[in-house]
Amino acid sequence: GISVSGPDTVVRGNTVNRFSGDGLRGLGDRGLFEGNLVKNCYDVNANHDDGFQSWSTKNGKVGAGEVTGVVLRGNTIINYEDPSQPMRCTLQGIGMFDGTFVDWVIENNVIITDHWHGITLMGARNCRVVNNTVLDPNTDKPGPPWIRITKHKNGTATQNCVVRNNLATAFSSDADVTSDHNIVIKDASKLFVDVAAYDVHLLPASAAIDKGSAQLAPAADIEGTPRPQGAGIDVGAYEWHEPKLDAGVPDGASTPDGAVPVDGGAKVDAGSSASDGGSGAGDGSGRESVSDGCAVAGDLPGPACLLLT
Repeated sequence: GISVSGPDTVVRGNTVNRFSGDGLRGLGDRGLFEGNLVKNCYDVNANHDDGFQSWSTKNGKVGAGEVTGVVLRGNTIINYEDPSQPMRCTLQGIGMFDGTFVDWVIENNVIITDHWHGITLMGARNCRVVNNTVLDPNTDKPGPPWIRITKHKNGTATQNCVVRNNLATAFSSDADVTSDHNIVIKDASKLFVDVAAYDVHLLPASAAIDKGSAQLAPAADIEGTPRPQGAGIDVGAYEWHEPKLDAGVPDGASTPDGAVPVDGGAKVDAGSSASDGGSGAGDGSGRESVSDGCAVAGDLPGPACLLLT
C-alpha cells in the first residue's frame, strides 16, 4: 500500500483498501504513522501479509542495525470486512520480526485480524505498546491475535519495554517486559458496542472503563477524546464518555462528559499459553509455549492482566 524508507516521514489519514503484501511499511527512523485505515487483504502469493511491517538492515543484512523513534498512533487495521471475500488472507496486524526496534510508541491502534500476530515486536528496546485494542473477527485458526514483545531472532533480550492498558484476545510477552493493566477479551459482546460491525467503542458498562493506568497513557484516545473521562483511564483504544447532545438540543442544555462508575465484573487469571504459529519469510517460525504475563491478584501492586468471562 504505502512504503517509506527515509527518516522523518509522516503517513497520516490514508486509506489502503483491497491490498496484498503490506498495507503500510516503515523502514526509516522517526516516522509517524497516524490515523490510517488499512483493510481487506488479498492472499495472492506466499508472502506473509501485514497491516504494518518494519525491519532493520545494516550493511545489507536484514535484522542487523536498528530502526528508531517510530510512532504508530490511532491506526485501524482490519483483516476483512466480508467473511466471504475471495482470496482472503490471514493478516498479521503490526509485525516487526527482523531487527532491533528502539524507542517505538504504539498506541491507540485498533487491530482486527485473523492471525496470531496482532502486535508483535521481536527485538525491542525502550518501546511501549499502550492503549491498543486487538480483536479476532472469528474463532478459526490462526489466532487468536496477541500482543507480544519478545527477544530478537539472534537471542538478544528485550530491554525496558512496556505493554499497558491494552484490550486483546491474548498476551504473550517475555518475562522481562513490564506488562500491566491489560485485559484479555473473552466475551467481546460485554465490552464493545457492536462486535459484528467492528464497532469497538466501549459499552457504558464495559469492564474496561476506568481500569487503566495513567502512566505512559496517551492524553487522548483514537478519536481525540481527552483521557480520562471518568475516575481513571479506560483500557483499549477508546475512552468512553457520555454521548454528546446533537444540534437539535435547545441552547443552554448540556450533558456531562464524565464516565459513570461501573463495577467492572472482572477476575484475574494466572496465565495461559499461546503458540507462535508464524510462517513465511521474516515471520517468527515454529511454535512455542509462552507466558502471557498475567498474574493472580496480590502478586503485583497493580493488575497485570484481567481475564474477562
